[in-house]
Amino acid sequence: MMHKLNNESQLLNKHKHFLKNKNIIFYGDIKDCFPILFSSQNTKIYTTKYNIWTLLTKTNKNIFFNFKIQKQHCINTNLIIYYWPKNKKEAKFQLKYLFSCQFLNCQLLVVGKNNSGVRSVQNILKKMVKIEKLDSAKHCSLFLGNIQKKNTINLEKIFSTHILNNIVIKTLPGVFGHSGFDSGTLFLASTFTKKTTGKVLDIGCGSGILSILLHQKSEKVNLTLIDIDLLAIKSSKKNFEINNIKGKILASDLFSNIHIHEKFDLIISNPPIHEGIKFTKKIIKKIILESCKYLKPKGELRFVTQSSLLFFEILKKQFSIIKILKKNNSFIIYQAWI
Repeated sequence: MMHKLNNESQLLNKHKHFLKNKNIIFYGDIKDCFPILFSSQNTKIYTTKYNIWTLLTKTNKNIFFNFKIQKQHCINTNLIIYYWPKNKKEAKFQLKYLFSCQFLNCQLLVVGKNNSGVRSVQNILKKMVKIEKLDSAKHCSLFLGNIQKKNTINLEKIFSTHILNNIVIKTLPGVFGHSGFDSGTLFLASTFTKKTTGKVLDIGCGSGILSILLHQKSEKVNLTLIDIDLLAIKSSKKNFEINNIKGKILASDLFSNIHIHEKFDLIISNPPIHEGIKFTKKIIKKIILESCKYLKPKGELRFVTQSSLLFFEILKKQFSIIKILKKNNSFIIYQAWI
């Protein structure tokens, strides 16, 4: 269990008197155990991150893997604590959704890192609520407001829409690719051929675009898509439906929800190199270290990343053959076989 509180939760903890004897909903980009410190029958925790849900649900049954709040949970709620995410578009979407629920005369605490854009919350919510800064510390800010108006939101209109090669891609805010097609993703997709067959695992699927482009090249693939983010899962499912593609789409923290005995012919990924707003190579390293357990004999790992990032040494420790499939000034595509 994550006992250490991050900076946002430490700032909230300074003002924990606001939380006493309240019916609370925790919402947004929760990263630690702070919400369960105040858990009770009258406390509900909503997260769209599969790793947080699996961790916190071990100790509390009032944790929900969803961004939609159940109507019965809105009743008698008098405090919402919102953790601001790294993506401002996702924050706008989530806040507008919260204001579409029945939370009149409910207090709202918003906390987030200053460099993630949390200080724009007053401008974003100015038509819906008067919200004032309550405190700031450790490069974070805490805001307090009172919900007096109800907003309306059309969830279908929240999706962005982009078209490529007769493929329609709809993406929710905060999901990779919401603003358009990522050049790294398209670079990796340019290596797909109609010769590809068998079971394929797409790690960090986002909108599902990689798998859809692969399917467009070769329909002889059996697709499994995974992502840690529920909004990505919903986007991928919607895009598979729109483009009439069948496949398995799962919430998973890398391989955590993949059965250890399931094996794939090909694993593809355009993995993130940021955790929140911090640069990290940790996710790619974990993919390399664990993927060999889930590949069939002669199975292949293929991923794209920034051309300046080198992974030869760690790949050599896990795989017998390593190649650079393609490279330009911005990106590099690694291939590895067990």
